[in-house]
Amino acid sequence: MKRGEITHVIFDMDGVLIGVDKLVRHLHRCNIPIAVSTGSTQDMFNLKTQTNHKEFFKLFHHIVCCGSDPEIKHGKPAPDAYTVAANRFDGGSPNPQNIIVFEDAANGIQSALAAGMNTVFMPDKNLEKNSPFWAEGYQLLIETMEDFVPEEWGLPPYDI
Repeated sequence: MKRGEITHVIFDMDGVLIGVDKLVRHLHRCNIPIAVSTGSTQDMFNLKTQTNHKEFFKLFHHIVCCGSDPEIKHGKPAPDAYTVAANRFDGGSPNPQNIIVFEDAANGIQSALAAGMNTVFMPDKNLEKNSPFWAEGYQLLIETMEDFVPEEWGLPPYDI
């Protein structure tokens, strides 16, 4: 069930969800470059993260705030949010097939797919599968980040 050799990870998240802290800290310890690409503006992102998650977000290589980033010409579902985030990794943009994107919204899944990246969809618990906001085309559907198995994607397994 191995999906490929993932070398970089991008999250779309404004807060910390169940299991995300564990995965982010694991990837950071394993020197897997990780980034955030959020639809928020920089000011809104700073406001949301200034008290509870300031230290946590220091684990990321970089954060792209699509709502105010001048390089983002088109919002999701266009690929800009993820191509810009990928280009900011050290050494330039890695092969998109070696990037996995964790998303909670259909537009974000479409954006990552348009950028040629792997996608994991983690929808809101209240979102119904027949909703117009349900994503299509993702490679994996999970309820929480605890359902994600890193080694199935060529990433180092969690320490036992």
